[in-house]
Amino acid sequence: MSIEIASWVLALFTAGLVWATLRLAKHTAQLARLTNELVHIEQERELRILRERRQAEISKALELVQQLCTISPDSLGREIAENPRGVPLDAWAHIIRDLSLLRGHIKDTECIGHLNYLVSMLDIVQHNTGSIGGNRSEIEKRFSTLQQRLGWSITEWTEEIISSTTTKS
Repeated sequence: MSIEIASWVLALFTAGLVWATLRLAKHTAQLARLTNELVHIEQERELRILRERRQAEISKALELVQQLCTISPDSLGREIAENPRGVPLDAWAHIIRDLSLLRGHIKDTECIGHLNYLVSMLDIVQHNTGSIGGNRSEIEKRFSTLQQRLGWSITEWTEEIISSTTTKS
């Protein structure tokens, strides 16, 4: 009789263990589902942050390009070429440098080349590493071409900002 009682006790404990295992499996499945939802939420948040960062950078680039387009290539060339070594250049130098930092948003490789050239000319003047007086016409030509070609980026960036604001609404 004691074997019978032991068998029943073993059967009850086994049934309890099966029940606990089933409950654990159910909770594990719920936890996996919630974890997947959390991963999805985090991915959406990261994408939103990247979109917002891109929008901010594009807005800044648009501002800089608009400011850049108000500068006369002639006066820019004159100031760079005739600037005494080590004298800080005008605010437009900051515009060119700042725009150069955002060049990842410019798809036109020629624009990037012109920006890089102008930044290198600014470096030479501002860091006293040489004279660029003979480069005035090249500076003016590249700056003028940069202004013209940046129009494509303005159109593209404006469309992107407009489309992103309409999708948010």
